[in-house]
Amino acid sequence: MADQDGTASLRPFLHRLDRLIPLADDDRAAIDQLHFQAIRFARHRDVIQKGERPPYLYAVLDGWAARYSLRPDGTRRITGFLLPGDFCGIHAVCHAPMDHAILALTECTLARVDLAEVESLVAARPVLGRALWYAKLVDEAMLRTWLLNSSDAFRTLAHLLCEFDARLHSDAPVGPRRFPLPITQEHLGDALGLTSVHINRVLRQLREAELVEIMQGHLTIRDVGALRRAAAFDASYLHWGDAAGEAAR
Repeated sequence: MADQDGTASLRPFLHRLDRLIPLADDDRAAIDQLHFQAIRFARHRDVIQKGERPPYLYAVLDGWAARYSLRPDGTRRITGFLLPGDFCGIHAVCHAPMDHAILALTECTLARVDLAEVESLVAARPVLGRALWYAKLVDEAMLRTWLLNSSDAFRTLAHLLCEFDARLHSDAPVGPRRFPLPITQEHLGDALGLTSVHINRVLRQLREAELVEIMQGHLTIRDVGALRRAAAFDASYLHWGDAAGEAAR
C-alpha cells in the first residue's frame, strides 16, 4: 500500500496487528518508524524458498501471496493465503529454516524488515511480540478450519470465500458484495485439495444456488449472510476483538 505521496507504507501491517491486539499510539508510531525495503515480486515468483533462513520479516503491502509445500509427486498444496497486512518469515525469529515456501500469486509488494530491528522493537515493546504471535496463531486456526471442512467440497469452498470476504471487509455490513478475487481456480484447488475441474463444478453449484458468481477476476456475493449460512461460517476462529468479531458475523 502507498501513501498519497506514492511512498510505500506499513499501514496494512499495522492495521492487521491492531485488529488482533489493540495498540497504544506509541506502539503504532513505533511500527510506522520501522525501516523497510519495499520489494515488488512478479506473479508466480517465489518470495522465500523452502530451506531458507531469511534474516528478514516480510509483510504484504499489496497483492496476494501464499504459503505452499510440494507433495512427493511434485504437486502443490497451498496452506495459507497472504493478503495485504499479513506477514511471513516468522521462522527467522527462531533462526529456523523455512519448512514451506512463499509464492506471489499476483504481482505484489512486500515490505522487508531486518530481523534485528524487529527483535529490538519487540524487546522494547512486548505487546508487539504478542501481536505477532497472535497473528501466527490465527494463521494456524485458518488452516485447521480448512481441514475440518474438507469432507464437503461445496461447504469448504463456500467457507473459504466467506473467509476471504471477512478478512477483506471485516467492518462492512452484511449484504451484497463485489470485490476483486485475483486468484485462479487452480489456486483454490491447491488450497482445498480439489482439482480445477471439481472447483469449477462447485462454483457452478454456488452460482445456481444464487450465492456467488466469479467473473473477470471479481467475486460477487449476492447475500453475504446467505453464503455464511450455507457454509456454516463462524468468524470466531479469526480471533478479532469483540467489536470486529461482531462485524464479521
